[in-house]
Amino acid sequence: MPRYQLVPPDSQVHQEFSRLHRLAQQQRPGSADLWNGELYAAEGGPLGQLNSDSGAIALSSERVLPYLAGPAPHDRANQAQALRTVLELSTQASMPNATPSPHTDALATGITQVRVTTDFETFAQRAGYPDLPPPVPQQGTHAAADSLLTQASGLNKSRDALLSELVATPVGMQFDRLADGVVRNRLREEIPYDAGRQEAARARLVEPMLHEAWPQLPGHDAAAGRQVADEIRSGLNSTVEELRHEHHPSGMGSAPTNTTMEGQMRFLDGQVSPTGAVARRPSLGDGA
Repeated sequence: MPRYQLVPPDSQVHQEFSRLHRLAQQQRPGSADLWNGELYAAEGGPLGQLNSDSGAIALSSERVLPYLAGPAPHDRANQAQALRTVLELSTQASMPNATPSPHTDALATGITQVRVTTDFETFAQRAGYPDLPPPVPQQGTHAAADSLLTQASGLNKSRDALLSELVATPVGMQFDRLADGVVRNRLREEIPYDAGRQEAARARLVEPMLHEAWPQLPGHDAAAGRQVADEIRSGLNSTVEELRHEHHPSGMGSAPTNTTMEGQMRFLDGQVSPTGAVARRPSLGDGA
């Protein structure tokens, strides 16, 4: 059981963490900053954690805090681990999570990991910790989220712009923002801007993203994440083709009526989906 000790706000390590936290938030601004200003030194337990209820952050007194005191040329590996932990927690603090669920939590974990991998070198350089070894992602959540970002990005909404948007989006809306990327990049001609039609299209696109294995990915490696991403790609491509047929400018198919739209909405864990509709959770073996 970890033991926690409050780090004095006027201490050097608290001030250095605050500086690094501000840099991380400025690099990709979020929609909020959940950190309440309290920093704890933790004996035992994980490298770091954010208490979602209080907003306090705890960092390992052995594996993180000693390395937040300027460059340590002879211990770059541990210092890189400490900086990655700070960047990860600062990213988590920018993503409010009012309605936790296994699927959205796993996606948020993956998005956080992608952000750390993408931004770490620039963050460390700006923070005054140069030449640290970059992170080597091995988690299933990273692989799945990284692939979804690629699938949803394109000419009209780039990968970097989509990543920034996801970091600034509450956790419960992140699947919806990925679906918006698909609409903008792959269905722009078929579904021009119309709030009702785009909301219905996003609800349809979210369904194949809600793979049943998301809740298990935090405990699996990158291969498992890639498999999930490949299965999502198959379902997502099929849904894109269905929407193209229904909304084709030449008149193939017809635009769904309000009644049809309502019929397309399903339940996701009994909660209202991020699009404002409700979406179903894929059942085992349905190939989502």
